[in-house]
Amino acid sequence: MSDNIDTAVARLEVQVEKLEADMKELKEDIKFIRSKLDKANGSVMMLLMVASAFATIGAIVSRFIDWKF
Repeated sequence: MSDNIDTAVARLEVQVEKLEADMKELKEDIKFIRSKLDKANGSVMMLLMVASAFATIGAIVSRFIDWKF
């Protein structure tokens, strides 16, 4: 009976070690994804600023053309 418990505990220890290694890998992957999203967030903000600027310029030009004719 003691041998069964010892082998079960040994198997569980191996499984826990594998899970710990997997968790470490997942944490690294999450950090990588988060850094990429942070960079993308800056790019999206810049794109929105440029789009807003062009929309404002387009609205001003549209008003000017409408006023002229």
